[in-house]
Amino acid sequence: MTVTSTCVLLLPQVSEDLNAHFKSHLTAHSRKQSLSDLVSIKILNQGAWARSYERQPVSLPRELEDFIPEVEEFYKSKHSGRKLQWHHHMSNGTITFANEVGKFDLEVTTHQMAVLFCWENRRNDSLTLENLKLATELPDFELRRTLWGLVAMPKLRRQVLLHEPQAARPNEFTEATVFRVNHQFAVMKNGKCQRRGRVNLIGRLQLSTERAREEEAEGIVQLRVLRTQVRRESWGWITPKG
Repeated sequence: MTVTSTCVLLLPQVSEDLNAHFKSHLTAHSRKQSLSDLVSIKILNQGAWARSYERQPVSLPRELEDFIPEVEEFYKSKHSGRKLQWHHHMSNGTITFANEVGKFDLEVTTHQMAVLFCWENRRNDSLTLENLKLATELPDFELRRTLWGLVAMPKLRRQVLLHEPQAARPNEFTEATVFRVNHQFAVMKNGKCQRRGRVNLIGRLQLSTERAREEEAEGIVQLRVLRTQVRRESWGWITPKG
């Protein structure tokens, strides 16, 4: 697999300037020139967050892990006294996935990328939930959520990963569940397999920590109450559906 990634830390102008300078920095070194188009950095200041999210651990693919000290050293040289905090749950990238059918570009979250790279050197192996948990270091809930997006993406007729026994929802994965790469994965168009294609598997780039879920649930309840009040004021006794 090859990977192109966007690493999120948005200060639009800061991000634009940093990326331009960082690419110039890489191209100035012959051994790093090929890396200049692989990573795009986006900088967030603390006030950009709508909610306060807990950062969760994740073991990054080596291709991304190697970039972190490079970016940090470069950023410190430009902004003395500032410290970067990496929010991998807000990052995404593109993996070029080649199998028996063809070659496909998969737009994935960093968590999805971490899971898929578990098969980089063992593409025909079946891995358990515990195997993947140890390899990615993702918390149980986040790992299940991430896997579900790879085994049950609604818009795909052929999934990137296969699993058995079958599960109807993420919490039905057990210690006996095994996952493997679908070597027959393909993009379908008009009932026919395409040998090339691009698929967005990202969905919502948002960390599902307990705090985030509670805040989101509270926000949904407040929104529904507001909608109910507005609709009843506007339409009398019509019961809102939302």
